[in-house]
Amino acid sequence: MMKMRWDDTLERFAQDWASGCRHGVRSESQRSGVGEYVVVGENIYVTTEEDELPVAAVSSWIAEKDNYDYEGNECRGACGFYQAVVWAETRFLGCGLKYCPNLQGSPSPGYYVVCDYGPAADPGDRRPFKKGDPCLDCPEDARDCVHELCYDQSTWSPGENLATRLTVNCITVAVSFLIKVQITFV
Repeated sequence: MMKMRWDDTLERFAQDWASGCRHGVRSESQRSGVGEYVVVGENIYVTTEEDELPVAAVSSWIAEKDNYDYEGNECRGACGFYQAVVWAETRFLGCGLKYCPNLQGSPSPGYYVVCDYGPAADPGDRRPFKKGDPCLDCPEDARDCVHELCYDQSTWSPGENLATRLTVNCITVAVSFLIKVQITFV
């Protein structure tokens, strides 16, 4: 499983959707051809409580784990957000955040979190990750093992809008940590 890294292109793509205040995940065709990705995965979260962010967003996606049967490789209810978060081959993440006083498709205003992942999860007949010892199947370009996740030594560059990015980038840290914790107990 890869340790996720921040991607500025995915951040801009996610922020664009969050800023539009349209509740719902974009269609696959709308998520195609973003940067170097054939298609990106997308998770959304809405809350009225600013202090819940970003951990509540990631926790809600991870909570879908209860709907996923690993052995049978099937969902019993919603589990797509969970699969996106724990997809072993996903390397990159970018998120956007916007307070939407008029969030289309939602009965109330709220803080709208959108996270896009590259490459997207592609379940089909495949499981999102393999059980077993961590870092045994790391790709050639990611042989380092950091916190039991494959790591490719690339670094995140915060650019000019550091204060905003630090808030949103907490999601990257939360995702990496919660993935490790949740997979440990599968």
